[in-house]
Amino acid sequence: MTDYTSLDYTQLFTAYDRQAIVKAVVGEVSGRGHQVFVLGFPAFLPVTQEVPGESAETGQEVEVCIIKMMPETNNIVVSARVAAEKKASAAAEKLEVGAIVTARIKSLTQYGAFASIGNVDGLIHITELSYQRVSDPSKVVSVGQEIPVKILSISEEDGKGRRKIELSHKQALPDPWESLTFKVGDVLDCTIDRITDYGVFCTIDGVPVMVHRSELSWAQKSPDPKEHYSVGDPIRVKIQSIDVHKKKIAASVRETTENPWDTLTLEPGDVVETVITNKTNFGFFITVAEGIEGLIHNNELAWTNIEKKAMMESLSVGDTVKAVLLEIDKGNHRLSFSIKHLTQPPFHA
Repeated sequence: MTDYTSLDYTQLFTAYDRQAIVKAVVGEVSGRGHQVFVLGFPAFLPVTQEVPGESAETGQEVEVCIIKMMPETNNIVVSARVAAEKKASAAAEKLEVGAIVTARIKSLTQYGAFASIGNVDGLIHITELSYQRVSDPSKVVSVGQEIPVKILSISEEDGKGRRKIELSHKQALPDPWESLTFKVGDVLDCTIDRITDYGVFCTIDGVPVMVHRSELSWAQKSPDPKEHYSVGDPIRVKIQSIDVHKKKIAASVRETTENPWDTLTLEPGDVVETVITNKTNFGFFITVAEGIEGLIHNNELAWTNIEKKAMMESLSVGDTVKAVLLEIDKGNHRLSFSIKHLTQPPFHA
């Protein structure tokens, strides 16, 4: 058995004192780590001191830092992780905020992707992966893929010599908001890629376009988008507004078709015979034409309270009624009808 106590540890102590990075050759597995040889001396590389995601193999040459020196008991411990962090920190010092460089995707998480620039790892937050809304990073990038990134920030070293680096993929690409090819009033085809309670979204020229539920149909005032559409459905939209500063675009589906109110020919005094489509506490809605409804207020059902109460209780959705048009307000899309005005008011002495 070799007696190491009589050997010269000068080089090892120098490397230890300076926390220098030195080469080590990996030997056999020993306990919870590997035996390694540093400058000809045996040492121990614990599993916890390996580079995360990398497993040392016998015969492999790795870079390490000496983190413990007790030659009298032949106890020398090294760390590949500390060496990697030191190299990363040194490399980070050479990076500049604002620079656009190539990075390789290392791993994906729910909140973004970790990417490496040489020896330096940084985070691309999910909001910085694309100018479009991203719910799943794997839909945008994949592990091993090389992509351009912009360095957003580099933090100061922490107590362990590590730095946090924030990256952006989208900011390394042309901003689609600066090169829109459409304008307000344009009618365009797109595909629904997201549905919410308040509307549907599609992507045109790489930017999201929203159609509020109130702009989906002339026939229904505010239909539930999830009942009428699915992700992947093709739709035709008319651009209503573009706000590049706020990055918002509003569009309409219903305005790509003729507004039935523009072709309405009814005039006050006209009588219609139609079906009750909705019953409310204040009156009944009737269908006048495709996409157009009118209201018969409870007060317009009959001249007397007794008759009015009887009609409120007897009329139901689906019943056919006759009514006379009292008032038309095309601007606000309102029609007021009356049943009682089909007859003369009762005589009062």
